[in-house]
Amino acid sequence: MLIKNLQEIKYHYLDIFNLRHFSEFNKNQSWKEGDVLLSKTAALLTECYAHSLVFRVYGDDFAVLSKKKEPLEELTKHLKELFEATCIELQHIRVDLEKMPISSLEDIMGKTKVNNN
Repeated sequence: MLIKNLQEIKYHYLDIFNLRHFSEFNKNQSWKEGDVLLSKTAALLTECYAHSLVFRVYGDDFAVLSKKKEPLEELTKHLKELFEATCIELQHIRVDLEKMPISSLEDIMGKTKVNNN
């Protein structure tokens, strides 16, 4: 999808949400509780990015392809509230796909350093 988008430039932004320490949460709370948390995370992302493509990647991360730069303040607030009583840390990075060379995009999806929000 990302490679195809680079040729067509249908989507202009890639937002990556990394749920750090999610596997620790699963070990301490249960896989069932982890599934509930992932479902709630997906619902929040889908609601915020109503006209975008939301993907779950690497098991505990999410990627969103969007046509416009969506505001993140309200979403970030809700996600942090969702993870507040857990060991999970939210990390986010936004990539402008029109400006990002493919080698850098591969680095980002390969889970190199991401920015905290």
